[in-house]
Amino acid sequence: MPRSSKRPPAQLPRLRETWFIATTQLRTWIASPDETPYRPYVVLVLSADKGTVRESQITGAAPTPDKVWETLSKAMREPVMRSGKPGAPQKMIIPDSELAQAILPYLAKAQLETEVYQLPLPDEVMEVVRGLEDHLRGGKPEHPALASVRGVTPDLLGGFYSAAAGYYRAAPWVHLNNYQVIALRIPTDGRGAFRYAMSMGQGGVAYGLAKYLRWEDVVSQFIEDDRPNEMLPPGGLHSLFFGDITQVPFDDVEAIDKFQWEIAGPEAYPIPFVVLGSEEARRPSREELHWYEAALRAIPVIVHDHLKPNGRGDYEPIEMRLDVLTSAGTVAVDVKYPAGEIPLAEQPAQRMMWSEDDESEENAPVFDRRAMEGVMRRAGKRVGARSQWGDPKMERAQDLMYRAFNQGIRYLLLALLLEIGREDEAAELMQAKDYADEWSAVWLYTRALLEFRRRGASARANKALAVALGQNPHVPAYLTGKRRLPSRRPPLIGMGNEDEAIAYASEYLNHWRSTPGAVEWLSAAKPPSKPTRAKARRSPVRSRKKR
Repeated sequence: MPRSSKRPPAQLPRLRETWFIATTQLRTWIASPDETPYRPYVVLVLSADKGTVRESQITGAAPTPDKVWETLSKAMREPVMRSGKPGAPQKMIIPDSELAQAILPYLAKAQLETEVYQLPLPDEVMEVVRGLEDHLRGGKPEHPALASVRGVTPDLLGGFYSAAAGYYRAAPWVHLNNYQVIALRIPTDGRGAFRYAMSMGQGGVAYGLAKYLRWEDVVSQFIEDDRPNEMLPPGGLHSLFFGDITQVPFDDVEAIDKFQWEIAGPEAYPIPFVVLGSEEARRPSREELHWYEAALRAIPVIVHDHLKPNGRGDYEPIEMRLDVLTSAGTVAVDVKYPAGEIPLAEQPAQRMMWSEDDESEENAPVFDRRAMEGVMRRAGKRVGARSQWGDPKMERAQDLMYRAFNQGIRYLLLALLLEIGREDEAAELMQAKDYADEWSAVWLYTRALLEFRRRGASARANKALAVALGQNPHVPAYLTGKRRLPSRRPPLIGMGNEDEAIAYASEYLNHWRSTPGAVEWLSAAKPPSKPTRAKARRSPVRSRKKR
C-alpha cells in the first residue's frame, strides 16, 4: 500500500491503534523584524502503539477544531514517512474536553466510528513537545524564572513588577547620567550597608538599574579598561534591565499573565540577574528582590522631589531618609547623593578612529582651518621657522588649542554647554562665523532644539527643524524611541547617513527627552519633499561608555 492516499477517511483501512491528539502553546518565540513576537501553537498526532508522530502543524494562533481536523485528516491519509500506513485509528485520546466534544461531529460526518476519550496525555507525549521546543530554540536552555527563587511569593513579585513599571515610566535616566550614582541603604537588604544605584538609559541603548555592593566597584567601572571579565566585582555584577517579552523566562511570562502583574510597555519587562562569570549568572535572591522593589520606588521620588540642580550640570548634595511603600510594608530608605567621588582624571583617554580604506575626497575627514594651521606651524618649526609668540608657555598653550581643534572640540563644547544649562552660550557658539557652513546633524538638530526651547513650535523653530530633517532624516527615529540605539557606536560617520544619526542621538538624546514637548514636536514633523544634501564627509567617533 502506498504511504499516502487520496481516498476520504471513510474508505481508509481501520488501524488497531490509539492516537494521542495534543494541542499546546510552545515555549518559544517567533520574532520577525518590526513585528510583535508571538508564541506559536502546535497540533500533534501521535500513534501510541508505534510511538511515532504521524503529523504535526504549527500555527500562529490557538488551533480551531477545523485546524485540528485538518491535521487529523492528513495524519490518516498522508502520515509522515516511517510513522505508519494510511488509515483511521480505532481510538483517540484528547486531553481537552471541549476539543474532544468538538471533534465528534467531524468524525460523524466522515463516517468514522473512532472512539474518543478525554484523558490526560502521558509524559512521553510532552517529551516530544519539549524536544520540538528545544529544536526551535536552537538548543538553548530556558533561563530560571523569578517565580522559582526560594522564598519568593506572588505578593513580592507583584510589588516588584509594579515598582519596575513606575520606575520605567518615570524615566530617571533622563535626569541621571552614568556618573551620578545614588547611595541607598535599605533594611530589607539584611546587611545594613549602603548599596550604589546607577540608572542606565541615558545613552539610549539599555534601560534599567545597576547595583553595586561596594563603592570601589563603582570606581573600577570608570578607571579600568573595558575587559568585562576582569572588571567583574566580588559577589557578581547585579543588574536589572528592561527588555521585551522574549527575554523573560516562560514560567514568569505565564505568571505575569495569570496574576496580571503590571508591565509599563512592550519593551519594559524587568529582568534582574547577577552575573557571576563569563557564562554564569543567577536570579536575585528573595532579599535582593526586596532591595530592587524599594530602590525602584525610591529613585523616581529622589529625582523628582529632592535632587536640585547646582547650576554646574550636577545636583546639590543630599542626605535624607525616605519612606517607601513595598509589598513588605513601609520601608525607610537612607539616601546619600553624591554617593562618592569618581576620579575622572584617572579615566582612560578617549580613542579616535578614522577610516583607513576609503581615501576619496568625498569621504575625507572634516577640514578644519585651525587644525591645518597647527599642522603647518609644526612643519614650519621643523625647517627653522621662528615662533610668533616668543613665550614658551604661550607656545604650549597654542599647541594645545591646535590639538583640540583636530578633535572637533566644538562638538564637545556644545554638548557641555547644554549639559550645564548655558543655552545662550551654546547658541552663540553655533552662530560663530567659523561655523557658518556647518551642516552636521549635531549643529542643525541642536539649533532646532534650542529654538524650540526658546519659543516652542514657532515658525523659526519649524524652519530649523525642516533644514535638519532635510540634511539627515534618520535622526528622529532614534530620538523618539522608534529605533533603539545599537550597543556599539559606528566607528565612522558620514554626513546625512544613519551612522551620523546614531552618533548624534547617543550624545544628545537626553537633551531632547528632558525638553518638555520636544520629542512630540519631532515625532509630528515630516521630512521635506526635497531633502537638503550636504557634501558627504567622514568624522571621527569617540569611544565612550554608554548605558
